[in-house]
Amino acid sequence: MNCTSQTLRTLSETSRNLLIHQEISCVLDRVICDIEIAHDLETKINQEMLIAQLRSQCSRAEKALDEYKVMDQAKENKKHHMGVQLLKDLFELDKRLAEQEKQQIVIVDAAEDVPNHDSDVESSGSKEDHCISIAQENLDGRTDGLPKENMASNDSFPIANGLDAPDRNIGPDSKVERVNVHQPSDEITTLDAKTNRGQVQQNNMSSSVKLFSAEVPSLLSISGPLLMSVFEFMDALDIVNMAQTNVRLYSKVDSIFGLGGTIVAGSRSTDENEYGEVAEADAAVIVVDDDTDDEGGEEETVKIAESSNDFNQTSSAVESPESTHQTNATIVSIPKPNSSISDAPQKSSSTEVTERSTRNANSHTEGDMIQSTSALSSNEPEVKVKIPIQKKRSTSTAIYSISPAVAQSLAMKLSPAELSAIIAMRDQLRKKGEEVIAMEQDFDDITAQLEGTISVKEILTEKVGQLQNTLKCDREISAKITRQTASDQEVIAFLDERVQELERTVENLNADQATAGKSVEKIKFSSERQVAVLSDMLAYEREQKVDQEKEWRSTKKLLVKEVKHCRAQIMTLEAERDGFRQENNRLKEAMLSFGSMAGVKNRSFDN
Repeated sequence: MNCTSQTLRTLSETSRNLLIHQEISCVLDRVICDIEIAHDLETKINQEMLIAQLRSQCSRAEKALDEYKVMDQAKENKKHHMGVQLLKDLFELDKRLAEQEKQQIVIVDAAEDVPNHDSDVESSGSKEDHCISIAQENLDGRTDGLPKENMASNDSFPIANGLDAPDRNIGPDSKVERVNVHQPSDEITTLDAKTNRGQVQQNNMSSSVKLFSAEVPSLLSISGPLLMSVFEFMDALDIVNMAQTNVRLYSKVDSIFGLGGTIVAGSRSTDENEYGEVAEADAAVIVVDDDTDDEGGEEETVKIAESSNDFNQTSSAVESPESTHQTNATIVSIPKPNSSISDAPQKSSSTEVTERSTRNANSHTEGDMIQSTSALSSNEPEVKVKIPIQKKRSTSTAIYSISPAVAQSLAMKLSPAELSAIIAMRDQLRKKGEEVIAMEQDFDDITAQLEGTISVKEILTEKVGQLQNTLKCDREISAKITRQTASDQEVIAFLDERVQELERTVENLNADQATAGKSVEKIKFSSERQVAVLSDMLAYEREQKVDQEKEWRSTKKLLVKEVKHCRAQIMTLEAERDGFRQENNRLKEAMLSFGSMAGVKNRSFDN
């Protein structure tokens, strides 16, 4: 009994200790798992913060790069736009200057080729041949340096300033009149002439002179400020020469610069009629003035018909005997191009792109002049019209030197008002050049200030970005500490709850242990009683066992005897069985032998 109680007590204590150790191990496992989870969460949070910081830096760098790209693209677009605009302006100015130079050359050639109308009828043929030969030599000499393919092709370059071949079909009905020196009787343009010695009748002219009648220059449609910007690329003499090619253009230049000269001479009614018709036809009348002849200052004026309508009216006036009255023409003094002016001005400070675009525009204008001349002469192979290529003066403000001979010739040809106008225009151009230089300096200063401001802005932006990064890092660190503190508080609260739960569990286990002790005492008492009863029952069973063994032994003896008796009976029965089997076999054999004998008898009877 004492051993049983001690065993039960030891077992109960062991079970209680095992339960306590199991609970403690579970709590420790949970705490370790929570710590590992907190460590993993902290690592992930640090990684996320680092990724967010890197992303923010990358986004700032991308924004700065995009801003730089946008600024760079804006600068490139501005440069490209300014370059394209400059090329367009230079090309337009080239075309207009080439047209004016071409008109001057054509008019000067026409003035040189006009025959002497005060000579006799007999010598007109020889003078005509002489003029033709001189004009041919001059034209051949001017085009010696031109390439042959430029003169042979009509489609190599576009025709300059409105003389394009598809739009201007050169024919007998067009505004351009042609000269056929080999067949003077086919096309005759009679020109009115007035000299100091007398008047020459129109039917006495023996040849016709073919000249280009230029349209109204496009400079007439340009406003004053834009025309001033065009004149900045020209010297004073070129401006005066260009202005004298057209009365309306001269009036416009006079209104801008205040030349104060008079350009109209002769019959006012005739001039008004002529210029009224020109205004209606939207074309200008070009008039050539030969300076002097051999007998002292006699002037000869040739008026060139502008359109096919004017040409028809003039021809009908010549053929009609009633139209022999004299017509006074408007005189416009056009001096010849002066070759003594320096063609090598100072080189401007323009960029390489401007120089390249200027060279391209010059070559383009030269091609335009060549193709225009080739297109006009394609319908008349007898006369080769060639125009020399003149180099365009530099577009920058340059200083020109004039020799005393040139100054004296200009003083003789120009009036004091025109000379004063030229000087005033040169002074104005010089002032404009100085203003342009001052504006360029101001522009450079402003650009430098802008660059400095941009650099300061970039530095301040970098500093602000660094401060923002520092502030962001501090905020991230404080947030990290706050999150760490919160997580630690959560762990502490969780551990407190677990400790309280364990304390409650220990109390419950103590209560259970007390109840278990009481139940063990009860079970011990009942088990002691049961042990006593069981011992009594065991003694009784032992006694019963002894009695049963005795009975079993007696019964066994009887059974052995019975078995022996049964075995003897079995042996007798087996002997009887063997006798019956032998007797049965003998009977079977007898029956078989009897059956065989009966069969033999039956066969004998049948036979």
